Amino acid sequence: MMPNKNMKAGSMLATFAAICLAVPSNLRAELIVHYNCEETEGPLVDQAGGETAEPINTGHLYQQPSVPAGTYGAITLTSSLGNAVGISADQTGAWTLDEGESAELGNLVNNFTVMSWVFVPPGGIGDDWPRTIGDSNPDRNEGWNFGIRNKTTLTNTVSLVGNAIKAIYSAKDVVTDGIWQHIAATKSSTAGVTIYLNGSVVGTDVTAEGLADFNLSNNAYFLGDSNTSTPDSNINDMLMDEVRVYDTVLGAADIISAAAGGQISISIQAVHYANGELTFEWNSTIGKQYKIYRSLNDELRTPLVDWDELDDSYPEGGAISEITSYTDSSLEPGTQEAFYRIEE
Repeated sequence: MMPNKNMKAGSMLATFAAICLAVPSNLRAELIVHYNCEETEGPLVDQAGGETAEPINTGHLYQQPSVPAGTYGAITLTSSLGNAVGISADQTGAWTLDEGESAELGNLVNNFTVMSWVFVPPGGIGDDWPRTIGDSNPDRNEGWNFGIRNKTTLTNTVSLVGNAIKAIYSAKDVVTDGIWQHIAATKSSTAGVTIYLNGSVVGTDVTAEGLADFNLSNNAYFLGDSNTSTPDSNINDMLMDEVRVYDTVLGAADIISAAAGGQISISIQAVHYANGELTFEWNSTIGKQYKIYRSLNDELRTPLVDWDELDDSYPEGGAISEITSYTDSSLEPGTQEAFYRIEE
């Protein structure tokens, strides 16, 4: 079962008199990219927004066995993640994101999270750097790239590189050949860069370079290798799955939850109040139904029996996308505060 998503005093307070909502930034975490890599051919579909990443050049691998059930560091999978994708070694393929989605990623200069599962084949990836997602022209002083580095002194590291020169790496040799592992990086304007492997921190940078914004990018973003000009032995010989990007800095617990296919602990996408009705959205699991409660009591340690159940199986038939909305149209005129609780 997913963790409860609670809208609480100080974190989800609806003050209707002013028609405003006091919501901390971490509650507005939005999953802006999610490629689950289940396709059998052709473009990959972004499960978060519906955009597609089109295959270019050659060597695309589909329906590769993905991460099996098991424990991976701090992450536990109760079932397999299905299929994965990759690019054959010595080929120049990639998947290029559409213009709108590339622009969205190019505008992420700070305060975001990127993650994916990766499989480095036995024997390693050679003397190079396969990226799971990144700017299509990494040599320019703009944009960012995320993936594995295995070059000179940077052997088997997890890396987030911005502007081609602001490179933040994990400790050396944390990536193991021949097994699936989960990699993640957060970029924060206040805490710098944090690199994760299987839910645990393996690298940080809190220097001025780690804190500074990346430069904006107008380039296309790619899934898979970002250098598609010429074949490069072993640069692409890696599988990937469940590529996700969030527009906020997630903590370890949320990274672990997302890696296991769950939702981050609290993620309110948007809130609207108009004409006496409150509408809010959250990131949902397709096919799941939710219980929605409301309380007009500001003592939020009130037992659940004192909460009003608005719906015990919403939406009917289960969520049809990774974003679900609910509108409360039963508020009494003059209501000043209301609190909501969402449970799977």
